[in-house]
Amino acid sequence: MGVLEDDVGPDTISDMTTNSLLGVLQEITLGFCRKYSIPTGRFMLGLDEYELPINPLASGHVFLLVPKDVLRELPVATDWSDIDRVVQHNAVLRKMVNAMIGNIAKATIKQKKRALKAIALQSEGTFQKLVTDILAGHLHGYDFGKDKKNVEALRETLTSTPKNFPLYIARPAAPSVPELRRVVNEITAQFKHLIENCDLSRLLWDGSTPKSEKSTQLVYFGVADSYCKANNIDISPEVHSGGGPVDFKFSTGYAGRLLIELKLSKGKVVQGYEEQLETYKAAAQTEEALFLIIDVGKMGTKLTKIKKIQEERFSKGERAADIVVVDAKRKPSASKR
Repeated sequence: MGVLEDDVGPDTISDMTTNSLLGVLQEITLGFCRKYSIPTGRFMLGLDEYELPINPLASGHVFLLVPKDVLRELPVATDWSDIDRVVQHNAVLRKMVNAMIGNIAKATIKQKKRALKAIALQSEGTFQKLVTDILAGHLHGYDFGKDKKNVEALRETLTSTPKNFPLYIARPAAPSVPELRRVVNEITAQFKHLIENCDLSRLLWDGSTPKSEKSTQLVYFGVADSYCKANNIDISPEVHSGGGPVDFKFSTGYAGRLLIELKLSKGKVVQGYEEQLETYKAAAQTEEALFLIIDVGKMGTKLTKIKKIQEERFSKGERAADIVVVDAKRKPSASKR
């Protein structure tokens, strides 16, 4: 469905799948609750009534347990970075799609979906070929041991960070921009400390390879969210304000907004600071921003270049985003240093 229909992506597919399995998930959840004497109640979900445990963190809400072995990255070919792989074994179908939309590399997602849908529905044979290629993807459950996407790491940072690394932040005297900036700076300094000195950098690596930027964002979010709750500050990941999705937006009241753009040192650091973050600031109508570089190596001259850009803006009397560098490079154990 994600391949053929507009506005159908992983979230929609996940919701549809979960709704279809509600009865089974209720049985699994109830079995766990009865084994460990967890209280439950009866609640309406849609038109049906279910017996489920009450969420202790949100009054009036319930939760379902989902076995880890059925969880996986969603799903084959729900976005167009995967379409070429889906049809790569089907030369006829690929040739027909390419002929319909011309230069496939320049076509929009909607154009690609419409073309593939039109071709797939031309005959039973072409539809079956597409389905066969999709099912040949050999999907596997998500490996929580390797946790390459930092799904488990997010849970760990949300639950253990405030307990293991308590941080006292003076409550904002008022919902103002200076107070917002102060709290965000303290939270970011704590994140830097945890990565550099408290072994949290292990969550950013898959063996000798740094995990993706998205995975690193989850660790920052897990740390920051824990401390934001105590200070009545809202943190929103990947907020789309019109210029694209900025990594994080902190806000207090309507006028107080501070953006954070996070980049791995091996990525497009200069472009991120010079262009990307400025676009986000304009879209969010704020000058308050922080550029967070996670140094996993391959920094080269990038930091020097963006500091020069920052200085040039200051010399013109312009605002420029603060720059924070976090050393997340893999370090030998203390016994080997």
